[in-house]
Amino acid sequence: MSIPNVPSTCKGSKQVIDYCIVSRIIAPFFTLEVVHVPWGPHVGLKGCLEQFPTSTFVRKFVEPLPLPMDSFHEKWKCMTPMHQNSCMTMATCKAHGMLTKHALQHRCAAILGKPLPQLDNDYKFAATKHLHIQAGEVLAQAALQI
Repeated sequence: MSIPNVPSTCKGSKQVIDYCIVSRIIAPFFTLEVVHVPWGPHVGLKGCLEQFPTSTFVRKFVEPLPLPMDSFHEKWKCMTPMHQNSCMTMATCKAHGMLTKHALQHRCAAILGKPLPQLDNDYKFAATKHLHIQAGEVLAQAALQI
């Protein structure tokens, strides 16, 4: 725990006395509001903790678990070539359906169909933009197929 890195938190004073410390763990669920009060130079602080923290979205890095490739290869070897082709065709159709459904629901290109404006206006990608979009679509299809 540390005090704020400011010279003062109060008008007319050189002291750091008006501040609030919130744990980083609950910070996404906590809001702090300044309440003006008649006894200046201080202000009131109103802190609220989210009643339903599960409804709050927080960015978090999540590393996916590794794919069970050993189990896959074991089962794949036991399949006939005709069954393998059938599985690949079904996976391809399912992935294509997922991409199409996403495009229709969001009224946009399925995956990487419309680059961000920063990339869209970047001269380095202008000549080969369609190839980058196509590569993104192929990678998305492959990822969904897996």
